[in-house]
Amino acid sequence: MENGSEKWNFQGNKKLNASSISVRGAYNMLMERVNNSRDKKPLVLSAIANYLSSDLPYQLSPENVFLAIGGTQAIDIILPVLARPGANILLPRPGYPQYDSRASCCLLEVAEISRKLGIFVIFDEIYAPVTYGNNPFVPMGVFSSIVPVITIGSLSKRWLVPGWRTGWIATCDPHGIFQKTGVVKKIISYLEITIDPPTFLQLVSLQAAIPEILGKTKDEFLSKNLNILRGAANIFYDLCKEILCLTCPHKPVGAMCVMVEINFSQIKDIVDEMDFCAKLAEEESVLLPGVTVGLKNWLRISFAVHTSNLVEGLNRIKAFCLIYAKMPRSYVSW
Repeated sequence: MENGSEKWNFQGNKKLNASSISVRGAYNMLMERVNNSRDKKPLVLSAIANYLSSDLPYQLSPENVFLAIGGTQAIDIILPVLARPGANILLPRPGYPQYDSRASCCLLEVAEISRKLGIFVIFDEIYAPVTYGNNPFVPMGVFSSIVPVITIGSLSKRWLVPGWRTGWIATCDPHGIFQKTGVVKKIISYLEITIDPPTFLQLVSLQAAIPEILGKTKDEFLSKNLNILRGAANIFYDLCKEILCLTCPHKPVGAMCVMVEINFSQIKDIVDEMDFCAKLAEEESVLLPGVTVGLKNWLRISFAVHTSNLVEGLNRIKAFCLIYAKMPRSYVSW
């Protein structure tokens, strides 16, 4: 599908040109003239490109991949790259729980609508493919022949190494739209004035370990992790039904945490989710108030723990809710 004649309503932030003229930027430009390489981490970039390409209908190159200090910094890089007067970024359901897995037809619809609007898609695939429901994981890059896609990824979730703080930005763009609109150039410019992944990780872990992790991790390891998470999600969903005032609207089919809603009409002496979490921390356990991820009157609960700890934690939450219940009911231990 040819995109050359179409109008795309985005471009890179031109103001980054001046700010990216730094010592590191000048050094990298000189090194490009010497060895025609924009990056000193070719093995890492190639490994990530090959890993992502395994689920795509085309091959990514190392030039499509940019390293970041985890997925959070990857997002922090993209936003200023796109910033310009009048620009808007649409966040569908910001802060919504990441335990849902979209079917391929839904992603196709996103791609087609985005193309009609002349915009591209940024997809946070940090939890890819940590899914264990009926819908298998489908990367948004599959539809990049329709609309250009920027994928945010990380080692932290699937390979259980959050402390490495290693993420990436990948441009899935077989028609080169990001090159034509200056987005790739601005990503490179912005990386010249940001912090690189730690030197130790660059020299040791990144170059040596990442190709091994991405290319040689056994399927048994990944399948075992998914089975553990699936079992924990089922336990959480079933036991949460027994807790007064808490509602889990959907059984988790992905990720490692879930959002539950607080029904304040059923409890007393608690004014909001912050108060709920504070009182719970004093008496029983620790939860994250939903307001921290943009959802008022909700709680964010992780179920990626040992089964006995998960059951014990839910037991404590149940006991806590009974204490503050407006109409207490008999407590039944699991």
